Amino acid sequence: MKTRVLLKNPVFLSSAGATIEWMEYSAYLYLVPTLSKIFIPESHASHAALLMFYLLFVTNLARPLGGFIFGFMCDSLGRKSGLLVSVALMAVATTGIGLLPDYEAIGIAAPLLLIAFRFMQGLAVGGEFTNAAMFMIEHRPGNPYLAGSWANWGANLGMAGGALLTAIVNLPGMPDWGWRIPFLFCSVSGILVLMMRRNLAESPQYKRDQAQKLVFFPALLNIFQSYKTACLKVIGLASLMGATTYTANMYWNTFVVTNGYFSASTASLIVGLDAIVEFALLPVMAMIAYKTHPMKIMMVGLVLQVAAATSNFYFASLGNIWVSGIGMCIMAAGICAFEAPIFKVVYDLFPRHIRFTAIAGVWGLAQCLISGPSPAVAQWLSQYFHWQGGPICLWILSLLGAFTLWRIQSA
Repeated sequence: MKTRVLLKNPVFLSSAGATIEWMEYSAYLYLVPTLSKIFIPESHASHAALLMFYLLFVTNLARPLGGFIFGFMCDSLGRKSGLLVSVALMAVATTGIGLLPDYEAIGIAAPLLLIAFRFMQGLAVGGEFTNAAMFMIEHRPGNPYLAGSWANWGANLGMAGGALLTAIVNLPGMPDWGWRIPFLFCSVSGILVLMMRRNLAESPQYKRDQAQKLVFFPALLNIFQSYKTACLKVIGLASLMGATTYTANMYWNTFVVTNGYFSASTASLIVGLDAIVEFALLPVMAMIAYKTHPMKIMMVGLVLQVAAATSNFYFASLGNIWVSGIGMCIMAAGICAFEAPIFKVVYDLFPRHIRFTAIAGVWGLAQCLISGPSPAVAQWLSQYFHWQGGPICLWILSLLGAFTLWRIQSA
C-alpha cells in the first residue's frame, strides 16, 4: 500500500524526473575527458575538451526553446502533459547516446548525432526542471520554499548518481564500452519514471482556476513586454545558479583531470561530495528560509559558494585532495543557502496563467546565453590564467546575482 501511494506522490514523481535528467546531464560533463577521445578525431585532440564544452553550449541553445514549448504546454494544456512529454523526450535522447557508435566506427556522423541527441536533451531539461519545481509549489501546501526545493534535491541526487556512475566506469579494468553504462542506466530509469507519471495528479490550483486561452507567440510577446523586470531578475538568479553547477563542479572535474592533478575516479568522488551535501542540506535551508528571511539566506549562500569555489580551484592546482574535498562540502552548503528559496522567489514574479511559460523559457535563456557557455569560457581563460579561469567566471556572475537579490529586496 505504501509503495502504491509513493508511486502516485507528486513530489516523488516530479523530483524523480529531475533526478534522472540530471544524472545523465551531469554524467556527460563528468565524462568529457573520456567522450572527447571517443567522438573527436585525433587531428583535434589538443582542443578536444574545449570542443566538448562547445557542444554543451549547442545543447543549451535548446533549453529556452524547450522551456517555452513545455512551459506553454503546462499553462495551456495542463501541468501533467508538459511533465510527461519532457521526460519521454529525455528517455529517447539518452537511449540514443547510450547506443551511439564512436567516431572510429561511423566517422563524422558520430559527433553530429551526438549533437542531435544533446539538442533533444536540452529541449527536455528546459521543459522539466523549473516546471517540476513550479508544479510542486502549486501542488503542496505548507512551506513553499521546501516544496520548490525538491526539484533541486532531485537534481542533486541525480548529480551524485552521475558522479558515482562516472567514478565506477573510470575504474581500472572497466571495458572500453563502460562509458555507455550511465546513459543506458538513465534510459531505463527514464522509461520507468514516464510509466509512473501517468498516475500523476493534476495541480489543484490548475484544476481550480482552469487554463486561460493562450496563443503561443502573443503569450511570449506579452511576457517580454509586460514583465521585463521580472524576466531580468530570473536571468540574474538563474545565471549564477547554473554557472556554479557547470563551472565550480563539472568544469572543476575536467580541469583537475586534464591537468593531471587528480585521477578521474578521485575527481568524480570529490564532486560527488557536493551533490551529497546538497542532497542533505537543501530541505534544511528551505525550512530556515521559511522561518527567517530568504533574501538574506541567499546572499550569505552567494558569498560562501563563490569563496569556497575559488579556494577549490587553487588547492586542486596544488594536488591537495583532502582540502579540495572539504572545500567542496563548504561550497555545497553555500549553494544550498542560495538555491533552496530560489524557485519560490521566481514563482512570485509572474501571474499563474503565464507562470510556467515565462519561468521555464527565461530560465532557459539564462542557461543558454550566460551559464551554459561558462565552462567553455573557463576552459579558455584557464589557458591564460590557469586555475583562476573558473573563479573569474563565478566572480563576474556573483556580482550579477548580488545585484538581482538587491533589486528583489528593494522592490
